Amino acid sequence: MKPTLIIAIGVFLTANGYAKNPTAQAILESRNGSKTTGTINFTQTNEILKIEYKVAGLKANSSFGFHIHEKGDCSSLDAKSAGSHFHKIADVGGTSKETPGAFAGDLPQIKSNEKGIAEGFVTATQVSLNKINSVEGLAIMIHSGPDDVTKPSTPRIACGVIISKLK
Repeated sequence: MKPTLIIAIGVFLTANGYAKNPTAQAILESRNGSKTTGTINFTQTNEILKIEYKVAGLKANSSFGFHIHEKGDCSSLDAKSAGSHFHKIADVGGTSKETPGAFAGDLPQIKSNEKGIAEGFVTATQVSLNKINSVEGLAIMIHSGPDDVTKPSTPRIACGVIISKLK
């Protein structure tokens, strides 16, 4: 291949977004009779996965468990079709009695404001979109209350499947 052709292909790919950081999105749907909905956007940059969220219909001024689950299936009304948390990495450090071990899919809790909206971002290094522990095609979940390793998990109130966004 001639150098001119290689440069032209590189310019085409960059101009059309093919060389950018991988991205994905999950649209949250209500589960367990909740009114919780939202959008989660994922952007891979080097070794860090940025997870931006905007979630509405939450209890005001509260904390909620936020996790990636092992299956990309939100079909059941209780969202248990998504399975457990994604990829166990340690025997301790979990988020509830059902998941006492630490999982790559355990994310920091999200907090709602006085209007019941949670908006912000978290970063994760144990999961990715295009490398080890890829979460593409898995489910992201919001629980009805905070993580507490001394208690059972709270119900799953919103679930969405992580789908790659083509650039």
